Amino acid sequence: MSTFTFKESRVVVSATSNKGKILKKRRLSFNQPFTEDDLEAIAHDLEVKFDMYAYSSGGDDSKYPVTLKVSNTQLFVSAQGEDKPVLLKEIPETPKLITGSETDLIFFWEKINSKNYFTSAAFPELLIATKEQSQVHLARGLPSMIDFQIS
Repeated sequence: MSTFTFKESRVVVSATSNKGKILKKRRLSFNQPFTEDDLEAIAHDLEVKFDMYAYSSGGDDSKYPVTLKVSNTQLFVSAQGEDKPVLLKEIPETPKLITGSETDLIFFWEKINSKNYFTSAAFPELLIATKEQSQVHLARGLPSMIDFQIS
C-alpha cells in the first residue's frame, strides 16, 4: 500500500486550448456557498485553475505525486476510471497524509519537454484528459488531449 505525505504547494495549472490560447474565462465568487449552477460552471468551464500540492512517496523522482484542487475552493480532483468524468471531492483542508482508498486523489505529475502530464495513482495507465464537448476525464490518449500547460 502506498503512503503519500504532504510536501509543499507547488504551482497553478491552467487548462487552455491545444494552441495555448485561453478559450474562455469565467470568474466566480468563492466567499459564499456553492450553488448547483456554480458547480455546473466549474465542471463545464473551458479554463479552470488548479492549486497543485506536492507529496513525497519515496518512489520514482522523475514523477511527482500531487493533488489538484480547484483554486479558491476545497474541491479536489478524484480519479473515477477510464472515460468517466473526474469527481470533485470537497475536503475541508489539504490532506497531509494520503493512504489506501484515498489514492484516487493522487496524480503523478511528469514534465516531458514543454508538456505536462498527470497520471492517476489509482489507475496507472490513465491520465487526466480533456476533449471538446466533454468533461475532464481519465483517458489513455487520443482522441482526448492529455498534455497541459502550466503557467
